Amino acid sequence: MKTKFVAFLIHLSLSVCIALLVMLLVFRLWYPAPLHDLVGVKHIFYLLVGIDVVIGPVLTFIVYKKGKPSLATDLSLIAFFQLAAFFYGIWTVAEGRPAWIV
Repeated sequence: MKTKFVAFLIHLSLSVCIALLVMLLVFRLWYPAPLHDLVGVKHIFYLLVGIDVVIGPVLTFIVYKKGKPSLATDLSLIAFFQLAAFFYGIWTVAEGRPAWIV
């Protein structure tokens, strides 16, 4: 049980670090200070990050079992689908940003 919790914490910390880096990109570069309030991207982005940061580590906690033969495959698939969903969400946030500020 302890190794499951350690795997969960490692996955959670990696997910949070990636989410914080992307948050800097979204709120500093793509949607500067008044723009993210006007467009309303905060709620969508927080929903995206909240779901992505929670689901991946929870799936890791459920699947992880030390010595399992298919553990590497299972964790790779979880990471792949988590990153794919996260990048799709970030892509939709990027597509929604205004092209010109007049």
